[in-house]
Amino acid sequence: MTTGQELAGVMRFIDRPEWGSLFEEVLTEHMGSALDTLRLDYDDLETALGPDLGTALWDCAFEDFLTREMGEDGRNLADTYLKKRGWKESPRAKAYIAGIRSSRMGLYELSDVVPGESFLARDCLAGGEPVQVFERGAELPMPLQAGDRIAARLVRLNDRLVLASGLLPCRDEVAARIQDRFAEPRTASDRAQATPTQEHPKDDSPDALAPFITHVWLLDMLPRVIDQLRTARNTDGEEPLLHEFRYPLAPGARTSEIAARLNAAEGLTRLRPKVWGSLATVPDTATPLEISTEIDAGKGRIALFQIALEERVVVLLSQSAARAEQGAARLEEALGEFLLAPTIQIERHYAGLGDIEGLSPEDLTGRVLGFLTGYYRRALDRPVAALGHQSPRAAAAGGDRKGELADWLKGLEAHSAKAHDPKQAAAAFDFGWLRHELGLDAPKG
Repeated sequence: MTTGQELAGVMRFIDRPEWGSLFEEVLTEHMGSALDTLRLDYDDLETALGPDLGTALWDCAFEDFLTREMGEDGRNLADTYLKKRGWKESPRAKAYIAGIRSSRMGLYELSDVVPGESFLARDCLAGGEPVQVFERGAELPMPLQAGDRIAARLVRLNDRLVLASGLLPCRDEVAARIQDRFAEPRTASDRAQATPTQEHPKDDSPDALAPFITHVWLLDMLPRVIDQLRTARNTDGEEPLLHEFRYPLAPGARTSEIAARLNAAEGLTRLRPKVWGSLATVPDTATPLEISTEIDAGKGRIALFQIALEERVVVLLSQSAARAEQGAARLEEALGEFLLAPTIQIERHYAGLGDIEGLSPEDLTGRVLGFLTGYYRRALDRPVAALGHQSPRAAAAGGDRKGELADWLKGLEAHSAKAHDPKQAAAAFDFGWLRHELGLDAPKG
């Protein structure tokens, strides 16, 4: 998480025991009630919201924390940091930290937006004339447009108002709830009619505003996002299913030779040390939701599948069944005899998020067994050193290597039994069809 360069130093202080527990209290104020209501965990937030909004939400809580006087002694993190470490900061950073310290989260309607530079903001809670606000160059969770309403902090930095990092886009319904609760009452009657909510009892203190905003924003945003994720598709229009194939290295396989073969394999690009991918350009028509299901390869590219060389194992990752099949065939073609049969995990991209269910046991078993069948069928046509560098199918056709073929097949069965828990889908794989393909069926009675 980040709130921009100005707060990088003070942000590190929350790792200290005397501040970490206090920050957890503020995080819980902001997000705990909504997450409990929706039966989600904190770790689900970035998965559901994406990194940009997930970061902005965390920034809202951290910036609020910098305004709080907490603990029995009423200490404040911003004050403490500036006193102990302010000498290390630039004048701009010190001014920004002090500005956050005295800031208040608000609800603003935008106009006269100059993208990347400035906009006019009308305070929807306190009223008054619009004021000019400048962006700080920090990355925003979404582009700003005239007519947008945002929950954010405006910070006085030298002679300008600048936009803080904790910024949440508010739909009409969210803005209305915030205004109903916190807008300046025009009359005594309005003040008397202001009603509390069960989650956030009536509290007009400055500390109550920011947590209330994030609370109602989450209750509005997360159910809508989860509904979208339930029917998400990747950029090929396929259901995003995470496939992870873990191929143990065969005895004697050298990682240097494996890396050399992957470097030379057609259609694979080395992404970083020990990681390769089959790359594609993100389609111009792709939606942000579609892109979010993909493996990001940077520079407007996605990895249709990714291959990583780890400690005595090669890992294939993909986000769809078709791509996983393509990647497995490509990997086995390049490395063939260096690989043993993979262990396979398949899961829906967003399974476990809210009420999004995973694959049924029957569906999972069928998919795993289908991939294993494909693996062994391809293995029948690959040269095997123990068979005189013939393929099993060619050795069977020759008719003089029945004993060696039987030993090879027993080795496959032994590896499978050792690699898979009896409760796993792969444990149900039946090698009988392989024996039949190789003419190794037991003689009939």
